Amino acid sequence: MPSLYNHNTLIRALFWGRRITFAFTAALIVAITLQVFGLGSRSSLASERKTVIELFTSQGCAKCPPADAILRKLSKRSDIVALTLPISYWDYLGWKDTLALEANYERQQAYAKSRGDHEIYTPQIIVNGRIHVIGSHMDQVDAAIKRANAEFSNNRVALSLANKDGVVVLHADEDTAQSGSEPRKATLWVAFFTSSIEVKVNKGENNGQRLVYTNVVRAMTQAGQWKGEAVSYRVPIPHNTSIDGCAGFLQNDKSKEILGVELISLTSKQPLASRF
Repeated sequence: MPSLYNHNTLIRALFWGRRITFAFTAALIVAITLQVFGLGSRSSLASERKTVIELFTSQGCAKCPPADAILRKLSKRSDIVALTLPISYWDYLGWKDTLALEANYERQQAYAKSRGDHEIYTPQIIVNGRIHVIGSHMDQVDAAIKRANAEFSNNRVALSLANKDGVVVLHADEDTAQSGSEPRKATLWVAFFTSSIEVKVNKGENNGQRLVYTNVVRAMTQAGQWKGEAVSYRVPIPHNTSIDGCAGFLQNDKSKEILGVELISLTSKQPLASRF
């Protein structure tokens, strides 16, 4: 027959078991609630570090459609923020790119200058602002992602991004990875994009094709400067009805390395790239 001591121990165990079960259930409910209602606001955590993939592409480039398909595939990964930046320097081949922005070409030039190799081409993928590869070669892209994660994993800065009444609020934490005496200087950027656009090409190298583009940047804005201290900036959402997503990222002014990134939906329906 069990002793009174064992009986009381059993009661206490059952009692604490209920408390533990209740606490676990409560925590689970809170977590689910945050997931359901937190689609318009995200914060990058150490366990959610993401790699930024920027594809410079053109509707007038015959070698670009395979790269566009690769970017579409990458955009479905939770550890990737994939953006398409169309350029216009192949327009002379007979078809004017309908999505190209001059700012995209200027960005591609800035990358080439920072690397010192001056290599500008399509389809070109830039990984985390530092590594460039031919965008239609999946093996090269995979290798670049692995290399970027290995080389730049200790330099990350936590960001949060939220959509509040027609304005996105971008916040960068203080620099906890700073090792030198001089603080790292970087710029906070906000890229507004359309998650999917289909274009019928009627001339040029891709004549007769229907091309599908993913996370097409329609506007990219400098939100403000970051010098190692926590900062927040507010950026108005452009009046473009096709814009349905937003990426905020922190980029080193000198090296162009991307130190942190976050992604949110700007509609009730999440865009393709933000299926976390």
